[in-house]
Amino acid sequence: MDLTQMKQRADADLRMAEAEAAVADAEAAKAEQARAAAYARLAEMRSVSEWIEKQDGSQEPAGPGTEPKMRFGRPVPAVTQGEMCLRVLAEMGRPATAKQIRDRLAEEGREFDSAQIRTALKYLSRKGKVMNAGQPGQWQLPGPRSSARPIRAS
Repeated sequence: MDLTQMKQRADADLRMAEAEAAVADAEAAKAEQARAAAYARLAEMRSVSEWIEKQDGSQEPAGPGTEPKMRFGRPVPAVTQGEMCLRVLAEMGRPATAKQIRDRLAEEGREFDSAQIRTALKYLSRKGKVMNAGQPGQWQLPGPRSSARPIRAS
């Protein structure tokens, strides 16, 4: 085998290795998306399970017509994520980021990802229940002397 043939074979092997690496990268990205979706579903199901546990034993046996409210085929939680965010902001008594709110809820055993908290805060902002605290990512409860403003929907 001469040098030219060795170079051609090495180039072919290199292209094959690059193609295999590209396939592996694509599969890893797909797996990461599936993992994120699974964890989001896990958090949602934990919330539903906690809600059911709170209802179990805390009420007399349910009679006809006393089933929990359902939305999209799932029970509506007794306390929404937005209500939890409002409570945490009130307890903190100062502006906070979504990460700080998420961490405080995690201390209480309520696991949410940052996107869920940001979404709840955005919803509360549209409803006028929280406001931007003047810095990106900082949220606060509206007050009489607040210079903050609601975030406009884009």
